[in-house]
Amino acid sequence: MRKFSRGHFFQLVLLRGWVDFRAEASRTWLGVLWWVADPLLNMVVLYIVFGVFFQRRTPNFVPFLLIGLVFWRFFNVTVMNMGTSILNNVGMIRQVALPKILFPMITLVTCTLEFFFTLLLLVVVLVVFQVPFSMTMLWWPMVFGVQLLVVLGCGLTLAAFTPFVPDLNKMVNQLMRILFYMSGIFYDVRDLPEKARQLLVLNPMVVLIDAHRACLMDQRVPDWQSLALIAMVSLMGILFGWTCIRRFNPLYAKRIAR
Repeated sequence: MRKFSRGHFFQLVLLRGWVDFRAEASRTWLGVLWWVADPLLNMVVLYIVFGVFFQRRTPNFVPFLLIGLVFWRFFNVTVMNMGTSILNNVGMIRQVALPKILFPMITLVTCTLEFFFTLLLLVVVLVVFQVPFSMTMLWWPMVFGVQLLVVLGCGLTLAAFTPFVPDLNKMVNQLMRILFYMSGIFYDVRDLPEKARQLLVLNPMVVLIDAHRACLMDQRVPDWQSLALIAMVSLMGILFGWTCIRRFNPLYAKRIAR
């Protein structure tokens, strides 16, 4: 197998990610606009259920909801797509001897490009609801960087083992449904009893969603100590997933070809 230099690796990942993004945009009528429509529709449903029927809305409930939905969707969709990325490229794997690590990385680039459309929706909503600009917003890129580390750690680990255990992706999909309700998307975790908060913060998305809200709408400093811990654990997950994919690299073609 021809060895890839770092430059070639990143060029191929970025180029293929952009090509897949363009293909996704032209494949269906909605294309990447679904990344805007999906959180918007979910926000309307959750607003009606919790904001109108149960009267559980917080101040600026629409931006509050949308921030949770936008960043949860990026985490959920990207991790799940990275998990199946090697299996979904079975045709190429059978024909060309490429490092399999390319496929989850390409998926990450594609999903991140699509995510920027959702981010534009969030910006519009923040402006419409007159959320004031504050200096804490300047911290947001660092918070998003931590979320990228979490996505990479989970996505690479899932991608490494899914070709050997295809049902793993279904199990993780069910876990994602549970985590959705435990991530503080439509409620403020800080309003819960102490014991409940201590349990929920074991879910990194609780800390991340709260940090996004802190920067973008609450004008407060994120919990950097918790974010640093999440970043360190995620780096270990990235190293683990990357190492497993490289070690299993010769086995994937044989396993998928069955």
